Amino acid sequence: MLLLNFSTLSASENQVKAIYFYTPTCSFCQKLTSFFDDLQDKHKDFILIKYNITD
Repeated sequence: MLLLNFSTLSASENQVKAIYFYTPTCSFCQKLTSFFDDLQDKHKDFILIKYNITD
């Protein structure tokens, strides 16, 4: 699993984007994915880009 964070400034608001590489069979990744999904639901300025590395 690798997580790269970077911030961008859009014309109307600040956004935080994260690129998340994961495998669905990894128990740690499952917990982290759940955490990121909850974070994304609570903070609309958080953008999560997920890549399943088993595909």
